[in-house]
Amino acid sequence: MEYSDKKALYEDNFSLGIFTSETVNDKLILLSLVSLVYLKTKEKKPNIKSIDILKQIVPNYSSKNKHKLKMLESLSITVEELCCGCTTADACGMTSSKEIINKINELLNTWIPF
Repeated sequence: MEYSDKKALYEDNFSLGIFTSETVNDKLILLSLVSLVYLKTKEKKPNIKSIDILKQIVPNYSSKNKHKLKMLESLSITVEELCCGCTTADACGMTSSKEIINKINELLNTWIPF
């Protein structure tokens, strides 16, 4: 496959899309925090998938919102790939699970579906 074909395949299937923030740091914080929650949960539930966690922590989650589901699936797949072989992720200054969940949702709320 050519680079352009790989890029198109990635964008169609795994892109997180656009967030209202203009800094890449917010996407990296989101990835790190979701990774942290995933890794900690995986210690207790080894077969859990990141998407299952996201569905639980995102308020008013509905599988009927196909665009949001696709973004959450892309985020989940990216997180699981990044976590492969890893045991920890940065809490980005957060000190409690409630704070982490709130920050994840705050960042997800800046997502623009189109």
